[in-house]
Amino acid sequence: MLLISRVPPEEHVAPEVMVVGAAPRGKTRVTTVSVWLGGVVERKLLPYAVKHLLQPSVVDHAGRRVLVLVDAEPSAHVLPETAEAAELLEKHAASMHFFEANYANNSVAGFGLFPTRDPYTFSSVALWEMPFAEKLMVHAVRGPAESVQSHVRILGDRSVLYKYLNPNTLFVATVPGDLPVGAESHLTARHRYGERQAAVPRAPPRRAGARARHILRKLGRLPLLECARPP
Repeated sequence: MLLISRVPPEEHVAPEVMVVGAAPRGKTRVTTVSVWLGGVVERKLLPYAVKHLLQPSVVDHAGRRVLVLVDAEPSAHVLPETAEAAELLEKHAASMHFFEANYANNSVAGFGLFPTRDPYTFSSVALWEMPFAEKLMVHAVRGPAESVQSHVRILGDRSVLYKYLNPNTLFVATVPGDLPVGAESHLTARHRYGERQAAVPRAPPRRAGARARHILRKLGRLPLLECARPP
């Protein structure tokens, strides 16, 4: 994953980007690069595999973005590991959360972060779980690093469609698991406050993810979503 990690307040200091990627033996490699010079500023090898990367709106005095890396425990780790970053993040811990989809039992769970004795580590606790009667095919959330250029979309009839930018919204696409290929089924995009449905032909398994994206696009949500396929 590539993200902007630092925008310094001083004009003469170069901004920085960060690359977070998987490393051998279940570890994670983090590389920080100068935008102006293209040189490596810092390399880190973390002793855990990152499952989720949270980007709260927290910045330290040097313009570095404070990140939260969630491992498989799941525990959450503060980056950069500085006293200032830990203090800033502790103030926002109550508003931080992440989702996980379990395709084995067709459910979605939400987790919150809570401080521990280690100021650079937070524990994650399951706050809720939502099972689905149908087969879970794809889930989608708004990308944390997505740049929103306009909050509205002007339609052909000059009406205005307001984009739903709530970061707490999670969309889930499901299909009946007992229908044969080619049968007519319903794919549902659901969230906590209701649901909308569209009838579509059931797609073969290899095209299921593409068909889900097609329906989410019909529902007018896909430009704001980041879709995940089942493992």
